[in-house]
Amino acid sequence: MNLIHHSLIGFILCFILIAGCETGIENKIKESTPMITHFNISPGEINFEGVTDQVFDTTLTINITGQINQISENTLTYFSITDIQNDQKIDEGNLNLFSVSQGIGNFDQDLSLTVSTSTINNFLVIVIATDVNGNGNYAQSALKVNGISNSPPEILEVENPSEYPIPQSGTENIRFTAKVADKDGQSNIEGVFLRLISRTSGEATNSPYELYDDGQSFGDMVASDSVFTLTFPVSSENQPDTYDIHYFAADRAGLVSDTVKTTFTLVE
Repeated sequence: MNLIHHSLIGFILCFILIAGCETGIENKIKESTPMITHFNISPGEINFEGVTDQVFDTTLTINITGQINQISENTLTYFSITDIQNDQKIDEGNLNLFSVSQGIGNFDQDLSLTVSTSTINNFLVIVIATDVNGNGNYAQSALKVNGISNSPPEILEVENPSEYPIPQSGTENIRFTAKVADKDGQSNIEGVFLRLISRTSGEATNSPYELYDDGQSFGDMVASDSVFTLTFPVSSENQPDTYDIHYFAADRAGLVSDTVKTTFTLVE
C-alpha cells in the first residue's frame, strides 16, 4: 500500500534546565549532562484518505534521527509514543546510540506503530536523554495520521423538555443533550450541533449551536461520557413560542449523522 507522506516535521528542541548554585561541582554536572541537539521524525504526517475505501489494520514505520552531545557510557536514551487524544502510551523502549566523535552520539531508529486505516489521530513521539542521576533533556514531535472514515457518527438519544414555563422573574437555564457514538472512535467526532428554529420567527441567530462534552461548558456534567450538552437561558422577557430542534453530529472526515428532531415549547 502506498502512503501519501507530507513533508517532514522540522527539528523541535526542548531543553530542561538544571538549576543550582554556580559552584565548581555544579558546573561539572552541567558540562557532563547529555543534551539532545537535533531531532527529526519521518514521516511527520500520514494520509490514508483517497488511497483506499477499505478499513484494515496496518503497521506504520516511523524513522527518528537525532544527535546527543555530552554522552558517556552512563548515558540513558529512550523513546515513547503516546496517543494524544486519550494520553495513552502506545510504545516505549531504548534508543541505540553510535558515536561520531568523542562525547557526541547519533541515533537513527525505526519505530513501528500499528493503526487502523480509519485512524484519525495525533501521536506524540518523545526522545529523552539523561545521565544516571536523571539530568538531561528531551525532544518531541507530533505524528499526524489522517485515516478514512468508515461510518458517520450516530446520535443514540436526545433529551430536552417538550414544554417549559416562562419564569416570572430571573433567568433559568434549559438543558439540551445528545448522546453520540462513532464506530471509528469517539476521538473521530468533530462536533455535535443543534439547530434552533422558531415557528414564529425562523432559525435563531448563530444557529447551529455546538454542544459540549468537557464536563464544564454550558451545563455539561461529565467530561468524555459521550453525552454532549448545551443550555439556553430563558427569562421573563421571552415570549411563548414553539421551536423545532434538530440535532446532528459530524466526524473529522466530514461525514454527518442523521438528524434527530424534537420540539420545545415555551408556555406562560
